[in-house]
Amino acid sequence: MLLYSGWIVAAFLMGVLVTLLLRERWPSLQRQAFRLGAFAGRNYAEILAHLKEPQTEERRNDGRIVRTWRGRHYSISLRFDERDMCQGVESEGR
Repeated sequence: MLLYSGWIVAAFLMGVLVTLLLRERWPSLQRQAFRLGAFAGRNYAEILAHLKEPQTEERRNDGRIVRTWRGRHYSISLRFDERDMCQGVESEGR
């Protein structure tokens, strides 16, 4: 019985370790966005080097583009001008 309990504890600890390793290896969208710091003044290609492709892209009449990235518990929308330079955060939330 004691040996059986030891395997349960070992399996639990292994699960915790794997979860922690994967969490650091594939950071959340919010962590990736935070690591980028300021978005304004960066071009779209530079932002794509740190974030995956956006889920939506809205083209406005004035030539601006709003691109939205959505994660599991976080989303961020960035405004870009006609030259694909980021002008800042349109919206951000959980």
